[in-house]
Amino acid sequence: MVVSPLKLRAQLALITLFVGVVSPAAAQEAKPIYFGTPTRSVAWFPLYVAMKRGLLQKEGIHLQPVVMDSRVIVPSMASKEISYSTGLGSAMIGASKGLPLKVVMILGGKTHLVLVTRPEITSLKELKGKTIGVTRPGSDVHRMLNLVAKSVGLDANDVKVLGVGDLPSRVNALRRKVVDGAVLSLPYDFLVEKEGFRRLAYFKDYVDVPIMGWTVHDERIRERPDEIKKIIAAILRGVAYAKARRQEVLPLLQEFVGLENLEVAGNAYDVVKDMWPSDGMTSEQGLRNAIAANEIPANVPHEQMVQWTLLKETLAMLRIDPSFR
Repeated sequence: MVVSPLKLRAQLALITLFVGVVSPAAAQEAKPIYFGTPTRSVAWFPLYVAMKRGLLQKEGIHLQPVVMDSRVIVPSMASKEISYSTGLGSAMIGASKGLPLKVVMILGGKTHLVLVTRPEITSLKELKGKTIGVTRPGSDVHRMLNLVAKSVGLDANDVKVLGVGDLPSRVNALRRKVVDGAVLSLPYDFLVEKEGFRRLAYFKDYVDVPIMGWTVHDERIRERPDEIKKIIAAILRGVAYAKARRQEVLPLLQEFVGLENLEVAGNAYDVVKDMWPSDGMTSEQGLRNAIAANEIPANVPHEQMVQWTLLKETLAMLRIDPSFR
């Protein structure tokens, strides 16, 4: 599918996800609004629920996701070639350096990353001297691994890392014994567990840090605040829907992530359901941890990177008090 009117550089191949997410009738009623995302992360599954259950279409909004390399999303947003993204860390880094971007709500309030290792490794402290597969040194995945290692008293240099690329490549490195462990996420942790590998640690149990947000260009905040609030409201309703209707959303989760059956989808749901904040916010400590994890100078004002005003206005409209977490 050709994504238009985006004017991205030729080498940045954007692949549209989920053709048929909205009906032809809905597509005729609203012009598509594109948002960039690096992957089908469970962190934005409630947004997918909102799309599939017509919660956005009721507001006259037709969101269309496109797969983009995470390194491309921020410059594409800054140049207004896409309207929104599911970014957080990279967006905050860009905003801290002066790009006109703001995170306006949190999609993934906790990380869904999991460390899978060879079966003989039974504790995080045993990672000292071991080699762990990540996307690339210095990546978000690497920084999260460092935070987890630090939480159990290990220094960042105690754990070796090897950049092996995307999730399938990390799984392959684990299977070929190129690494002693790998940082994975759904559904790969369930797949390799069946092969005898150990799910050693869910990162969310060790670090309080959000991993995904809804990012907007400053100009759109000024010019289309009502559109943004409609999207925020639909996502919040998607969160409530996903949390209240477990059995109903399991087929959607199976489809979204690519799980082999509903039993696996149910197991995955029970692991990740607490990562979706009902109020779309993070704690002050979570925000500080995100800033530290992305190596953003502590003196950068928070309001340069995040803007909660539209979220709070939407919560008030929906009568959700963000102080109740």
